[in-house]
Amino acid sequence: MAKPFVELVISSPFILFKGFLMGFLTGSKHSALYYFNQRSGIETETLKDHLKNWLGFENFVHVCLEEALSSELETAIKENHEKLRMEVISKRKIRMTGFDLKARFFDEEGPEHFRKELASIEDHLSVTITSDARTTIPAWQDVGVGVLATLPPYQHGIDATITGPLDDLLPFRQKLTAEILVDVTEIRLMFEDK
Repeated sequence: MAKPFVELVISSPFILFKGFLMGFLTGSKHSALYYFNQRSGIETETLKDHLKNWLGFENFVHVCLEEALSSELETAIKENHEKLRMEVISKRKIRMTGFDLKARFFDEEGPEHFRKELASIEDHLSVTITSDARTTIPAWQDVGVGVLATLPPYQHGIDATITGPLDDLLPFRQKLTAEILVDVTEIRLMFEDK
């Protein structure tokens, strides 16, 4: 059974909140999973919000953490508001998470191996393959110089959407980000209030 998570948006500089969270977990002797959105590849708000944060106009920290811990953390933040000027802006329960991927292969074994890898995660994540096709690359697109630099005559593409609980989805996405021939989007959060 997947652990329920919430997303908290905290008004605070990142380093201050991170230190506060580490101190809170150590002091309360809790061991809970948490993921900072920006560092874990989890989508946050709009481009406008990203620009405000990047330019330093606003300091918001988006963090996904186990729901069981969130109420105690909120209370601790409220109790220390006078000293730290930190506050909880929003709290939303995460219903599901997901991301899209595009994989491209230039050999015969790659697509088959990748399909098997996707099938192996289907016991705890949902995989929806949106495209699985081999395309021929026209000779005029071969821009290689010499025999060793030519492109193969075909490309095989697999596009898919992966959905599931955050604590199962995140490690699989991190594994895919290390793959050279796979592009992944940020993780989308789907909340219970939507």
